[in-house]
Amino acid sequence: MNTSPRRRRLFIVLALALGAIGAAGVFVVTAAVNAYRYYRSHQSNIAGTSFIMEDPVTGYVQRPHIHNRYTAPPAYDVYTDDLGARVATPGMRSPRKVDLLALGDSFTWGHGVQDESTYVKRLAEAKGLTASNVALASYGLTTSYLSFRKFRFLEPRIVIFGFIEDDITRALQPCAPSLSPYCRAVPFIDFDAEGNPFIHPPEYRSADYYRYMQDVIMDHAFGWKDLVWGLKRDRLILSGNDSTGINTRQDRYISDSASRQKAVEFIVANLVKDVRDHHATLVIVYIPVMSMVTPLPPEFASILPARVDNEHVFLVDTAKVFDAFAKETGTTPLMAGGVDGHPSEIAHQMIAYEIAPVIDRILATPRP
Repeated sequence: MNTSPRRRRLFIVLALALGAIGAAGVFVVTAAVNAYRYYRSHQSNIAGTSFIMEDPVTGYVQRPHIHNRYTAPPAYDVYTDDLGARVATPGMRSPRKVDLLALGDSFTWGHGVQDESTYVKRLAEAKGLTASNVALASYGLTTSYLSFRKFRFLEPRIVIFGFIEDDITRALQPCAPSLSPYCRAVPFIDFDAEGNPFIHPPEYRSADYYRYMQDVIMDHAFGWKDLVWGLKRDRLILSGNDSTGINTRQDRYISDSASRQKAVEFIVANLVKDVRDHHATLVIVYIPVMSMVTPLPPEFASILPARVDNEHVFLVDTAKVFDAFAKETGTTPLMAGGVDGHPSEIAHQMIAYEIAPVIDRILATPRP
């Protein structure tokens, strides 16, 4: 039986439409399955609202007056004061002037422990000092240094600069480490045509990063936003414009020992100068990752002897005490919640104990 050309065309159109609908259905189902798998494997277990925001100086800072609860081990709460510095209870205001200002990354900020258990607050309580902890998760050498310039109006007498080895790499990266594939833009060390280091301002906008963190990373029930962001995420990664892809373009510096050395020398020299110009004393504190204790990085070991005078600049290297503890007892008691490479309450207490004699010496010396 012959069919008319019109019917044949209609049949072809219907077949194509059904094929397109079927393909779209398979695509949506596949995307939904992938989004759910991502949701299950990337839940951060952070309850609360967005806790950081963009900043023209450091790239990002902690929001003032927040409360976040980390619900999975190591479980703890985060509160901030009106300046965005971490504090122990909600609703606190920062002193307009402090004795001690703490700079650094999540090890000094205190990931995994309550604020009062951090080495910064232990020292402040033991010595009767007012303190402001402006360290923040994923900060590197560059952001830590610039946070001093941002908060120097607090006129601290003592500046503690806590760092881990990975902070050297972070100093050279345009995107801070994150759970998100979107770039959390930060200032970073770059080099001019003559190879001289300079601080490159944040190069990327972070608006998508903050929306993604709120919609996908913060504790939430799986929903349509996970599917939409999953499609955007895949497109971002395929184009090479995710945070990993952006940072990889800096590998020529990150993997080059000479560039790393220049970056460390540049940051340390500027931090020492700025702290001294403000008539404060700098205490540089090296903190190893608790799950695998390693010695002071060679980039620091080679330059600090010329900088540390035990008068205006001090070095506290905690690697030796942690290495001895780990060999005798193991690393588990040092790890936050027994599962994380950040310092536990015990480890923070040990750090404070190592720094305490230096604080005593500084306090015994009249301030110029």
